Parts: sequence; structure tokens; C-alpha cells
Amino acid sequence: MKKAHLLIFLSFWILLFASPALAGAPAVKLVIKDLQTGADVEITEPALLGFFALFDFDKPLAEVPQVTDGIEIIRYWDTGPFDHMHYYFGMDGRPSYVYYDGGLGSDSENKWYPANPDADQRLRTILGKQNVDRTDRLTRGIVFVGAAVGLLCLFGLTLYLFQRRSLRG
Repeated sequence: MKKAHLLIFLSFWILLFASPALAGAPAVKLVIKDLQTGADVEITEPALLGFFALFDFDKPLAEVPQVTDGIEIIRYWDTGPFDHMHYYFGMDGRPSYVYYDGGLGSDSENKWYPANPDADQRLRTILGKQNVDRTDRLTRGIVFVGAAVGLLCLFGLTLYLFQRRSLRG
């Protein structure tokens, strides 16, 4: 009986310290893949490497949020890749979200979480992602098209007047 208790006690401590994530140690790097371009970026900034740096495990979302294009993040510890998630930057004033896939080789999590606002700002800065309002982009596009149409009309009017003048005389 004592051997069983000792074995359980030792197993617990070995498990706790064998996995840096369970021990609360930070990752050594994040590898980020842009899902649209396929480009990889490696991040070693300490503020983003903590186990709870990107989102809070205690606050899963009850509903699936509406998201747009995202990035995939794989966290690495000293022993190699540990877990992965998908990060979706918020646009139009909406928050960013994390879909935590779980540990590599397991299907243990698969939950949505709100992103940590501080980590969101750091990731945006590092990756050059701007929180551009889509309506602002749409407005700029409409203004550009309107200006182009206006210039074409002005050019056409000028040609018309020039031809009319040359026909007179």
C-alpha cells in the first residue's frame, strides 16, 4: 500500500516537472504561419511566451465568434513543439480571438477564447497587422473610383469640346 502511494506521489511530480507547460514555464519560441501567404515568422519575445500570455484558459467562450483571416501559432518548449492554436485578429473594433486546438498529437481542447489585449497589441506590432476599419477601406475605394470616373468624364468632355471646336473651323 505504501509503495502504491509512493508511486502515485512520484508519478505526479515527474509528470509535473517533465512538461514545462504544466510547470508553468514559458515557451522558448512561437512559430507563426500566415494562413493566406504560408509565410512563417518566429517570435521569441518574452511577453508572448508565457503559457497564459495569449489568452486566459479560465474564460472559454460559450459561442463561436465571427472571425476573418487568421494565423496559426505553434508554441515550442525546450523539448520541441508543444501545442498549437489559431489566432484571429479583430477588425472594425471587434476583439481578437484564439481557437485553441490543444496539444500536438491530441484533440483535447478545441475551444474559443478571447485574446489577451496586451498580447494582441504586441502581435499586431510584430506582424504589422493594422486594425483598419473595413468601412474606412470601403470609403477610400469608393472615393478612388469616384475620382477615376470624374477624371474620365472630364477627359471625355475635353475631347468632345476639342473636336467640336476643330469641326467649326
